[in-house]
Amino acid sequence: MGRHAPAVDRIWAPFRLPDSPELEGIDVYVGDRHVWSSPVSASYVENGERIWGFPIGMSLGLRGTGEMIVRRRPDGAEIGRYPVDCARGSSDELVLRTGRGADGIVNKWGNLAVPVQRDPEMQQRMLDHTSSLMEALKEFGLRPFLMAGMLLGAVRDGDLLPHEEDGDIGYVSSATTPADMMLESFRLERFLAERGFESLRHSGTHLQIDFVREGRHEANVDVFGGFYLDDWFIQPFQVRARIPREALEPTGRVVLRGVEFDSLADPEPWLEANYVTGWKVPDPAFRFVTAPESARRMLGWFGAFNGQREFWEIYYGYAEAGRGGPSAAAKRLARNRSGRPVIDLGCGTGDDAVFLAQQGRRVIAIDASKRATNTTRERTEGLDVEVIRMNLVERRQVLDFIVDAQIDEADILVHRVLESLPGEERDNALLIARHLAGSRGEVHVGIVDRPDEGFTGADPRTWWIERAEIENRARGMGFELYGWRASREGARNIATAVMTRRQA
Repeated sequence: MGRHAPAVDRIWAPFRLPDSPELEGIDVYVGDRHVWSSPVSASYVENGERIWGFPIGMSLGLRGTGEMIVRRRPDGAEIGRYPVDCARGSSDELVLRTGRGADGIVNKWGNLAVPVQRDPEMQQRMLDHTSSLMEALKEFGLRPFLMAGMLLGAVRDGDLLPHEEDGDIGYVSSATTPADMMLESFRLERFLAERGFESLRHSGTHLQIDFVREGRHEANVDVFGGFYLDDWFIQPFQVRARIPREALEPTGRVVLRGVEFDSLADPEPWLEANYVTGWKVPDPAFRFVTAPESARRMLGWFGAFNGQREFWEIYYGYAEAGRGGPSAAAKRLARNRSGRPVIDLGCGTGDDAVFLAQQGRRVIAIDASKRATNTTRERTEGLDVEVIRMNLVERRQVLDFIVDAQIDEADILVHRVLESLPGEERDNALLIARHLAGSRGEVHVGIVDRPDEGFTGADPRTWWIERAEIENRARGMGFELYGWRASREGARNIATAVMTRRQA
């Protein structure tokens, strides 16, 4: 294998290994630590080699110099070494670390995570958080039960799974339609907010509750609602199966590390629906594969609001605020001297917000990443900057912001955002401009307008969008777009332009 000198803004070369019938997957080690597993189904064959794409969580977290060892599943035989020379950080030894310096692993989604097994106190607090949240759900009128990885570990192993990183709670709703299921979930979200829980919505039926300790994120507990449609039990994102209703009665009990939880009367049908028939045998390389017909139904009914949010949370754990300075789009906006407030969509760590506020502008800085907004808030203390955490993928949040903003006329900055939003969600950013720019406000757009040689669907930093698409979407929102200019930001080609309200 070749030597690579990666940087945080590049994608690494994939793992290339000789293909063989004995190869069922790979386990990757950094030093003596097992950090990632992947099944053979996640790879492809090219010129006699079995190829695995390099997980984005690993490319962000590697520090130092050394070799990663690749072992064959299932027999553990060493089949390759992957030299790494990565100058980031202070460690000479090769390590995989989070932005806060904790030893990390790559989870089943390809993201960097910290399993709670590394910290016994964290394990106990996560179990306590899960228990307290279940009590809140009961107060709301639901009958929650332990599910997903927590249920699997309790039933199969009598303990937490080795790489467990969050808690999981499910419930069976009395709703009989997808719309009623979603309405109940939104009522639950408001109920939890009133009781001090901080939630993040992944879909119409999936909430992630964040627990914070001493001002820092500590643990997540996911809440998944499910309902029966005829004889089918449907629980996004994975379960659509004919499970007897009596099996899902939360009348069972399981104990994890001394904490008792409500469980299912018969957990095996649910575990088989979620993890297929092999759930009784541990498989570190397990990946969810949702049946296409189930995925179509669930996505159409309940949506998916996560987008690339988890990627950005990890990325902003490493990103150095202020390293790049203001963007070309922000500099161009500052020249108009209008005095109008600026709405900075996708503010990141606040480089543009700081710059524009220092030019005397009032700024509303918006991002979906908690780490990004926290950093921006710290950097803009004492400046006329309001920081809002908002997910542009979720139309409901966008409409709430438009109604609550009480702005007649604003300039809008949308830099390196549109290409990183999925599909039609790009219109959500332009919808804010349509309603809040007024008759004279300017919308300053910055995009990557050509492919990157390291393009991968897992890393939105490598995505791009054609100028023609932006022009078409602008016209659809009642704007004219003019003045394309080319510039460079690091290794990327950036195109900036200005949108103004089309005159009748």
